[in-house]
Amino acid sequence: MGNMMLLLFVLIDFFKLGYEKLMFWQKPSSDGHSRNITYLAARGWTSFVETVSGEWDGYGADFTSDGKPLGLPEAVIPDAYREWGVDVHDWQTQCPTLGDKDKCKFFYKVIRLYPTVGCEADAATPYSIEERKIETGSKSGIGSKSGILAFHQSGCFSAVWPGKGVQQESKGYPASGVVTSSASDNRSWEVEHCLVESGNNEKSRVRVLHEFFGQSSLENATVWPSVRKITIYREVWEGPFKNGESLGGCSISGSGFATTPPLEPSFLAGSWHVQESTCDFKDVYVGRAKNNVPEYVAELTYGASTVKEKDLSDGCIFLPKGVWSIINVNKAGYLHVEAGWLVHPDKAIVYKSELSLSGEIQKTTLSLEQRQM
Repeated sequence: MGNMMLLLFVLIDFFKLGYEKLMFWQKPSSDGHSRNITYLAARGWTSFVETVSGEWDGYGADFTSDGKPLGLPEAVIPDAYREWGVDVHDWQTQCPTLGDKDKCKFFYKVIRLYPTVGCEADAATPYSIEERKIETGSKSGIGSKSGILAFHQSGCFSAVWPGKGVQQESKGYPASGVVTSSASDNRSWEVEHCLVESGNNEKSRVRVLHEFFGQSSLENATVWPSVRKITIYREVWEGPFKNGESLGGCSISGSGFATTPPLEPSFLAGSWHVQESTCDFKDVYVGRAKNNVPEYVAELTYGASTVKEKDLSDGCIFLPKGVWSIINVNKAGYLHVEAGWLVHPDKAIVYKSELSLSGEIQKTTLSLEQRQM
């Protein structure tokens, strides 16, 4: 009898977990059509929110599709740097990030600060502020690329964001206003991979964004998208979320990195023990009608543990500070986008995503890798 009761409780807990992990809402949009708002409200969400939320400060830089650093807009370069012939490639950045434990909302904004010569009085002047969010019922994004987030309880995440369109630059120095992004461009999108390392009482992360341009998701996409640029942010957790109300300026940790030496391929040689966590969006996509735009938040679940050597032969771009990127077409015919970070010589964090031609994510995999000795 006791064994039967124990089995009953186990079954109840199993079905309860299944119900908690997948919930559906139907919410009306402004045009009167019902929109499928789907997310996986997994137990790992609470751990993810606790790890990802806070003030993340650091530096950011843009690179060409083949890994060459891009300079900052001429209008923001201080006169002293021009006189000295100094090229500037890095932004000081702040990234307030917040997740909601109860409502499955996720938000962050990137604040890029004007470059300065030394610790000037206006060292914390914003050049641009870009906000991104995912929430049930939101209208962020266009077509099937709207609001897609795959998270891991470690604070790592991958996301597909709609394109920013054309960005208007302020003229003069300092700026009279703050640069903001224009309306979304449904021919472009960004794939973001956030890699988090926690240790020695410090949390740090690397965010790698690949911006693509191709055919709209509303068209019958038949051409592979091109890479506009690669953006890297190196950030350190500085404290609880305060929505960026205190601008760091000279107090921001770290230093610029865009022109430092790229990762040496030999540093990734050898065998690695790989623990994978995966989310296959093909398993959770639901049927959609013309005016039914689904939005997703999904948890990566633990998968295979294997030993393997890295395949860096096809489309690998080696970037500064132990970062690499791979963009190619895999055997299944999907766009393969990979971002990796060699945290130290024996540890790497790797994120891989598969997407359709129009930027619709199919599968994403996070790998925690340890070098085999």
